[in-house]
Amino acid sequence: MDGTKRDKEPPAGVIRNISIRNVIAHGTGTSTINGHPDSWLDGIRFDNVRLFVSHDPQAPYENTQSALNLRYARNVTMKDVEIRWEKPESPTWKTGLQVDQRRGLAPGRRGRPHADDVDERRRRDGAPLPRARD
Repeated sequence: MDGTKRDKEPPAGVIRNISIRNVIAHGTGTSTINGHPDSWLDGIRFDNVRLFVSHDPQAPYENTQSALNLRYARNVTMKDVEIRWEKPESPTWKTGLQVDQRRGLAPGRRGRPHADDVDERRRRDGAPLPRARD
């Protein structure tokens, strides 16, 4: 699950054309959608999604930095997606959406995500990933 190659492990399967729509979710911690380094998720669509993230100060493992992590995915479309940080606030919160190793992240009709809302990671060779296009 972590992308580490192991001896005698079968190849990763293919996951594509997934729609996540009409979802309202409340929770603590990060929501993560990960593909595999050898088999990226392809054609992931978010439509009418509301994610409300809160903080549990009593949880010893609480270190959430982003509300939604997206990794090893291509052709991702987000339309009418809202991420809200609820009280109590956490000092570790940094960004609503963190994307790492992605290709073709397309914002919905309302335009690109604000630069402060997306934490774009770099490729393994250190080069920045290509920016999303309208």
